[in-house]
Amino acid sequence: MRRRKQTPAPVLIHYPGRRMRRMRPNALRRFWRIPMLLLYLLLAYPLALWTCARKAQPDASSYRAFAWWSRRALRVLGIRLRVDGKIPVQPVMIAANHVSYLDILALATLIPGRFVAKKEMRDWPFFGIMGVWLGTLFIDRSDARASQRIMRQASDIIMAGTSVVLFPEGTTSDGK
Repeated sequence: MRRRKQTPAPVLIHYPGRRMRRMRPNALRRFWRIPMLLLYLLLAYPLALWTCARKAQPDASSYRAFAWWSRRALRVLGIRLRVDGKIPVQPVMIAANHVSYLDILALATLIPGRFVAKKEMRDWPFFGIMGVWLGTLFIDRSDARASQRIMRQASDIIMAGTSVVLFPEGTTSDGK
């Protein structure tokens, strides 16, 4: 009996590029990231005042400013985004896993639009007021009908030409 030669399974997504070896970030590099991130947080507030706070509803310039700030914050943290596939054409509803709070920054750089967040976030210092200015839809997770109201609002927003991003898991977790 002859044995067949086993062939490896086909790779669905090829990573275009050379192999990058894993480097341990040195302590100095980690040390300067925190003050730089704080500087960008301080920069975000006047930027949001200028582009978002004086408007009744956020517009394209508000989303561009948030995308710009998100790209800078990811760069300060040493995170490079890699997109496999095509970025959807606007307007769309994006449902994504919520692994960390960096998901918000990553999606904001790629898809300008409004986010759905838990109601408690509105009371957070700094991020709550920024969410209000950017038109975030706040959902009360204890109210059984709140999701229906948010979905109606989201459909109106999409019909008006703006994307909506939500995280159905509703919390940061490892997905299990």
